[in-house]
Amino acid sequence: MNSGMTKHTTRSAMALITRTVALISVISLASAYPAPKVSFYLSEESGVLDLNWDSAPQNLQQQLEQFGLSVEVATHGQPQLVGASSLAAYVIPVQNGHSFYSSAEDMRKVAEYVAAGGLVVLLDAAHGAGAATRDFVSQALGYQGEWTVCSSSHPSSQDSRHIIRATKPQLSEWASVFLPPTAGGVLPETLEEARVLTALTWCRHQDAGAVSLPLYTQGGDETKVVAQAFGKAGSRGAVVWLGYSWKDGSQQRWGSLLQKLILAFANGAYTAPSTGNAEAHPGTTIFDSVLEAATDAASEVDAVVRRMMTSAAGVYPSPVPSPEPEENGKPNKSPKPGKSPKPGKSPKPGKSPKPGKSGKSPKPDDEPEPEPEPSPRPGRSRNNGGRRMKQL
Repeated sequence: MNSGMTKHTTRSAMALITRTVALISVISLASAYPAPKVSFYLSEESGVLDLNWDSAPQNLQQQLEQFGLSVEVATHGQPQLVGASSLAAYVIPVQNGHSFYSSAEDMRKVAEYVAAGGLVVLLDAAHGAGAATRDFVSQALGYQGEWTVCSSSHPSSQDSRHIIRATKPQLSEWASVFLPPTAGGVLPETLEEARVLTALTWCRHQDAGAVSLPLYTQGGDETKVVAQAFGKAGSRGAVVWLGYSWKDGSQQRWGSLLQKLILAFANGAYTAPSTGNAEAHPGTTIFDSVLEAATDAASEVDAVVRRMMTSAAGVYPSPVPSPEPEENGKPNKSPKPGKSPKPGKSPKPGKSPKPGKSGKSPKPDDEPEPEPEPSPRPGRSRNNGGRRMKQL
């Protein structure tokens, strides 16, 4: 009996020692590898955020803290980005204020941070139809030129929730180009169909080194991208745009995507692209063909005009002849009703002819000469009435 109790006590003690050693090891590893540090923008000073509008920014902050990340909240303007030690990512929540971040804060510092290999996670703005994202990305990555394609394509709402459920955000095949599974872990196959979700087109910029890759699309439609990555040839940094505002609170798969992106950059898993990828854009062929067709048409029109000017130099078509002036400057009138007999009746014998006419009255048996088209009824003519008064 005592021997059994001794063995049981010994096993329990060994198990306790094992768990204690494991806990100490975890604590040691945590001390040796501190949690990735994330800077979180939460300032109302420049009008980018309106924290009284909704709780979306606070919801995103809470989910970041749930990952065990070291979150540094910037409540007074843009945080210190350049020279910040071991900053894994800079997260900007939904811009629900009246100003765009790119016009209110110092984008030169953001560009320096990205060029040094930093990751910016950017959420959509409450207005602007994609303008806030276009301005931010082009300045943060130093793009030269204009956007050829990049606009808000499918803002969802409560009324169209059934459409979102039918087109659940799915992982794009291009996601592995931006972040290989072996480097950043396996991204979720789908994302939650959140109530407030914005989609952009697959963006394309004129800059030859610009890189844009859809990470998640609605139902595989590349014109409805809900998560998109932006980079530049030779740059170790990137900007990732997310279409979920976090207004509905934490979402497991959206949170998993955010966590994997941050950890991948913290571990140096992202590789700078060597070239731009404008040719991969689905609208490239159409855009180029339309541009080429327009150029050819303009050249053909120019050639036709030159031939016409060369073959008929100084020759112009004659003006269209104007009609001859009417007598006394007045339009021709139809014959007065009194000059012709009444339709179907012979003229009265005692009627005197008009000047220039024969003095003889037409005989009753004579056939009347062909007449012009009938004029208004003679009885309504003032001249005819005057002749009747004269006869009386």
